[in-house]
Amino acid sequence: MRFCDTAILRVAPIGVCANGEDVIQFFQLHPRATICPIVDDDGGFVGQISRIQFQNRVASPFGRALLDKKPASELVDPNTRSVRLDDHISEALDKKRHQDETLLGDGFVVIDENDAYFGVITGMNIFKALHDENTQLVKHLKKEIAERREAENEVRRMADRDSLTGLLNRRAFLVHVDEAVRLDNPAACAFVDLDRFKQLNDEYGHAVGDLVLKTLGQRLRDAPRVKCAARLGGDEFAMLLDAEAAGAELNDLLNELHAALIQPISTSVGLVTVGASIGFAALGPDTTTPSSLMNAADKSMLRAKANGGGVERFDPKLDFVGLSEAEMERELRRAVFEQRIRPALQPILDLRTSQIVGYEVLARWVESGLPQNPGPAVFIPLAERAGLIDPLFWSLLDQALQSGRTEEGYLSLNVSPSQLASRRFVDKLREVIQTGRLDPARLQLEVTEHVFFRNIDVSSRILQEVKSLGIRLSMDDFGTGYSSLVLLNQLPFDKIKIDRAFTSATGTDGQANPILEATIALCDKLGLVSCAEGIENEETLNQLRALGCHEAQGYHIGRPRLLPKPTAASSGDLRETA
Repeated sequence: MRFCDTAILRVAPIGVCANGEDVIQFFQLHPRATICPIVDDDGGFVGQISRIQFQNRVASPFGRALLDKKPASELVDPNTRSVRLDDHISEALDKKRHQDETLLGDGFVVIDENDAYFGVITGMNIFKALHDENTQLVKHLKKEIAERREAENEVRRMADRDSLTGLLNRRAFLVHVDEAVRLDNPAACAFVDLDRFKQLNDEYGHAVGDLVLKTLGQRLRDAPRVKCAARLGGDEFAMLLDAEAAGAELNDLLNELHAALIQPISTSVGLVTVGASIGFAALGPDTTTPSSLMNAADKSMLRAKANGGGVERFDPKLDFVGLSEAEMERELRRAVFEQRIRPALQPILDLRTSQIVGYEVLARWVESGLPQNPGPAVFIPLAERAGLIDPLFWSLLDQALQSGRTEEGYLSLNVSPSQLASRRFVDKLREVIQTGRLDPARLQLEVTEHVFFRNIDVSSRILQEVKSLGIRLSMDDFGTGYSSLVLLNQLPFDKIKIDRAFTSATGTDGQANPILEATIALCDKLGLVSCAEGIENEETLNQLRALGCHEAQGYHIGRPRLLPKPTAASSGDLRETA
C-alpha cells in the first residue's frame, strides 16, 4: 500500500514568514493534525512543527509570550519527517527506522512528485493502514476505503456506547457529567441497581438476561427529563437528569421511573420482573463537583438497596460522602501511615505457559472507620491531591515485600505522574534494592498516559534511570488517551497493558476487536510484552491466545486477594522513611 491510498489530511500549510501565533491558530483550526507543515513561497516543503513538542513549549513558563512572535522557521523540528505520495508505507517506515527516526510518532508530511507539499498523515492513520495492508479481506481499493471508514465509525461508537443496550458507557457518561458541572447546568445524577437480576440470569440464561437489560435500557432512555442514560456495567445504570424541577418533583419523577422499571417484561419464558434501587443527588444543593455528584448518587443508591429498593435522595447525615474533603483527608493520612490501606494482589497469567507469573498490587482501604469503606476511585484521587500518593506507594510495596510473594512472581505497582517528577523516587528505589529487600527483576512499574501532561523530558529521564536499575516498565490503560503512540517512542516501556475497553467485547461473537488485534501485532513488532486487562470469560481468554497475546489479567483469572496484615515485628522501614 502507498501513502496515496491512505487517509491524508489535506490541511493548508503555513509559510516560513509565519510566527508562533500562526502555529497556534493552525492547531486550533485543525484539531486532528499532529504536525504543522511549513512551506516556502513556491509551496515547497521546508519542515514541520510537532503539536506535542510545541504544546510542551507553550505550556512552559512564559512559553506563550516567547513563542507568539517567534518566526516559524525557528520553530521547525531539526529532523524533517516527510514521505512521498507514491512511496510504499512499509518500505518508507523501514527506511525511517534505520535512520533512527521514530516508527510512527506524530506522523509525516506528504509531498508529491514535484517535491511540493501535498498533505499530512497522522501516526494513527499509518497504524491503521499497516493493519489493513496485512489483511486478506479487501480486494479492491474502493472496498478497502469503505471498510476502513466503517471500522473507524464502529470504534468511535464502541468507545462511547455499551454494545448490548446502546446506552452510553461509563467513560462517555463521565464526559457528560463533567460538561454539566462545567456549564453549571441544573442537573441531577441518578444511579440504578437492579435487584434479583443475577438470580434471573442464572435461572433463565443470558438470552433472557440480555433482553431484560435491553428493555430496561430503553425505558431509561425514554423517561422524561433524562438527558442521557448509561450502563455502567453488569446490572448497574446511571442517568443525568434535567433538574429544573424542584426537589419534590424530581423525587416524584424518579418514583414514576422506578414503577416503570419494575413492570413485567415479556420473554421466551413468559413474564419476568426485577426490582430496582435508585439513588440520586442534585448538582448544587447536594454536591458541586463531578466526582462528588456521582459518589453521592452511588451512596444514596446503596442506601436504597439496603432499604429493600425504591428511591432515595442523597442525605449528608446518612451517606458518608457528606464528610468534607478535609475530614476525609485526615482519615486517609492516618490510614496511610498506620498501614490500614492494604495491598490486594490480582494474578497475571502467562498465556503461553498457562502459569501465574506475577501480581498487580492494588490498594484497598478495609479499616476506614467510616460507615462504608471508600473504594480506590474515591481515595486514590484524594491521595493524589493531598500529596499522599508517594507514601501510599511505599506503604503498599513494604507490605507486599513482607508477604514474601515476590518469590512467586513479579509485583506490578502503579506509579503516579507526580512521583516521576522527583529524583527522590529513583533514589529511594535504589536504596531499597541495595538493602537486599527487593530483587529489581521482580518489580514492574505501571505508568499511565497521563505522564504526558507533566514534563515529558523529566519523566523520560527518570524512567530511564528506573529501567537502569533492572526494573521493568509497563504502559497502563493503553488506548484510553491521545498520546499512546508518541509515548511508546519517547519512553522506555517493556510492556503494554491493553485497557479493558478493547477486551470487553471480545469473545461475544467470535470476532476480535480490530484495535485489540492490531495492538497485539504492534507489541510483537516493537518487541513489547502485551497484557490484556478485564478478562471475564474463557472465550475471551482463548481468543487472546489465538491472537498471540502474551499475558492476561481479570476476574476470570483471579480476583484481587487481600494480603494478611503485617505484624509489628516484621515491619520494614519503607513507610517510616517515605
